Amino acid sequence: MTQHFAHQPICNFPSPTELAILDDRFLAKRCGLGYRAGRIIKLSQDIVEGRIPMEELEEVCNGGSISSYSKLADQLREIDGFGPFTRANVLMCMGFYHVIPTDSETVRHLKQLSVQVHAKDSTIQTVQRDVEKIYGKYAPFQFLAYWAELWHFYEQRFGKLSQMPCSDYKLITASNMKNEGSRKIKRSRVS
Repeated sequence: MTQHFAHQPICNFPSPTELAILDDRFLAKRCGLGYRAGRIIKLSQDIVEGRIPMEELEEVCNGGSISSYSKLADQLREIDGFGPFTRANVLMCMGFYHVIPTDSETVRHLKQLSVQVHAKDSTIQTVQRDVEKIYGKYAPFQFLAYWAELWHFYEQRFGKLSQMPCSDYKLITASNMKNEGSRKIKRSRVS
């Protein structure tokens, strides 16, 4: 059974139980998720109904070794919608920082800083190799080095993020990261 919650606000990130009962059209529209809404609801239902063994995943995670990472990555690969980018993000949230999830935002970041910092003209085809070359010296904390650099860039663009109102979080998107000369930023800097 699905519920729409059309007039109830969703304030905090909902639990799997709360997500599992939502209608995918409601979630897609309310959160701007498009086709991913159905995957999120299915993932939540699989967690709630025990088809995804969360305790087992957490137990494997406790080792924190590269072999644990590989085992977890293999288990996550079996979940619908968990491609390389999603797996790397989930595993980063589980404490594995040696793999940088790469996508078009990573390419944008490397290109924007290429003249000043990295001298890389990355593409979606070369970005994984490029981040390995740039951030490899920080092993096993490559993601943390990348994230610190990205966070610094965001704060240069938008001001101190800790002072940004929650309502402006949506502004930190790739479309607002284009070179300043090519597009006006939708929000003024926070001092």
